[in-house]
Amino acid sequence: MSASSFWAKKVDSVKSASSASPTFTEPPPKRAATPPKMKNGLVLKPMTNGAVQPPPPAPNGKMSWADSEDDDDFLASFGVRKVPATTALEAVVSQKNARILELEAHVGTSTGRIEQLEASGAEKDAHISDLESAAEDDLTRISELNYFVEEKDAHILNMEKDIKLQSSHVQELVAEVDEKDRRIAELEKELDNKGSIIRGLEALSGALAPAPTNNVDEHNVEAASEPILVLVSVEEPVKPDQSGSESSFEVVGTPAQPEVLETSIPTTASATDLSTNVSDKAEKFAGPTFGNADFPVFVTQETLKVVPPAPAPKKLTFPINWDKYGKKLVEHAPDLTEKKFQSRKHGKTDMIPTWGLAAKAKRNPNAGAPEFNPSLDIRQMAPVKRLLYANGPEVSVKMGDVKLGSVPKFMLMQCSGKAYKHFMANPEAASLDFPANSMDVEAAKLHVNWMDEMTYQGRVYSVTLNTDVKHDLKNLRICRAARVLGLNNTYIGHFTKQLCDRIRNNEATAEFMDLVCTLAIPENDPIFDCLANNLANQRACKAAELDTDVVAKLEAKHPALAKKMATITARLEGKHKKVGSHGG
Repeated sequence: MSASSFWAKKVDSVKSASSASPTFTEPPPKRAATPPKMKNGLVLKPMTNGAVQPPPPAPNGKMSWADSEDDDDFLASFGVRKVPATTALEAVVSQKNARILELEAHVGTSTGRIEQLEASGAEKDAHISDLESAAEDDLTRISELNYFVEEKDAHILNMEKDIKLQSSHVQELVAEVDEKDRRIAELEKELDNKGSIIRGLEALSGALAPAPTNNVDEHNVEAASEPILVLVSVEEPVKPDQSGSESSFEVVGTPAQPEVLETSIPTTASATDLSTNVSDKAEKFAGPTFGNADFPVFVTQETLKVVPPAPAPKKLTFPINWDKYGKKLVEHAPDLTEKKFQSRKHGKTDMIPTWGLAAKAKRNPNAGAPEFNPSLDIRQMAPVKRLLYANGPEVSVKMGDVKLGSVPKFMLMQCSGKAYKHFMANPEAASLDFPANSMDVEAAKLHVNWMDEMTYQGRVYSVTLNTDVKHDLKNLRICRAARVLGLNNTYIGHFTKQLCDRIRNNEATAEFMDLVCTLAIPENDPIFDCLANNLANQRACKAAELDTDVVAKLEAKHPALAKKMATITARLEGKHKKVGSHGG
């Protein structure tokens, strides 16, 4: 075995692969050189007087490699020989080191898994936040839809009430028409009865009228040819012993009439008709008594007592007003069915007066501008004056790329201070533009449609807020849209009063105050100013109902509110100092 192979083997035995940290053994310290002692016993050769002779030095003055190898073996024997306890401890240490390596590898794997889980958790948190925002948007949309549904329900209830009222009114009208028809039928029947009586009296009068004599002048003949009505009084039958045949019957001119019927009847009946009527009437009326004569004495020229002709009777008129009770043909009678259909089609709030539709259709785009006065309320103007603001060109109202609607330019200038300044500075402008997302689209369209309707509607109304707290977001969006559009305070003052009363009465929740600050326009927002003043005053007075934690969160979230409250607090403290100095 060569020296290199030997030392390589020794190195491998010293640096074992089973040990995580190789064990290095140090050779024990060399003892000091002492003179060898002589021992009793055998004497090795060559020796001189018991002293061991060192090997002869090499010719070149160096030791032989064999000698150094023996020394190394001798020294290595000390390192190889170990105590058993040390060997056991080294084995335990080796196991512990192996376990440590396993645990370190496991820790590395766990660390990688933890990083993966953290990344997945971050993604899940982002997704959860997106879902929460989407849920909030859905809740907002649901609340808006609930508000619209409530409005529609209220509108339906109003329409149902109107339909009930109209139905009852129609029933009353139908009953009235039926009563009038019944009354007309009764009057027609009564008229027929009276007509039959008149015809009978006319026939009887014609039969009993005296024949004209030769001494009747032409005037009397003409008078007799006119329509006449003569009432004949028929005497009761006389007993035979009371009067004779000559005095039982006498023709009188015009007897007294207890009741007079006014009519105008032409005397154009033929002789045959008269004779027939007379024969019919003769059966109904009792004739005169002629005593014991076999035959009655007829009225002839010889037996007729000649008397002066009676004056012509007055021409009478029938007392019934034919125009009142006669049936008329109404050419343009109102069609109740059509009217009812129109009511159902449009509804109560959509029924536009005829003049309004005509006014909207006949707008004059070339008309001149009317007089603008922001202090005048368009709702207090007469309809004719409001129509003046419907003329002129129509302009578009835009928010970014979104078109909110079109409205007559003059009406927009009358209701909005911003529009008035914009179009006075830019007369040729065709639109009024606002920054994107500066207001809610639906709330802005509500105001634009209101201004357009005020130009042609027969009735006037105001945009109102819902008093239910669940509509706070929509109400404040309507207020913000009105501020952004620049509507005059005349048309939105009731917004401020309704919401400020709620703030002053300490009925504002933390969510409501947060919405007020979020949707506020600090340069012109009375509701925001009212909230800041109320909170600052409560803080200065140390009111018990003030929630300091909520106010602190609001100030941290909304710097504009904190700045406004600081200004108000400083002003209040200055007033207190002045009052204290005057009091001292």
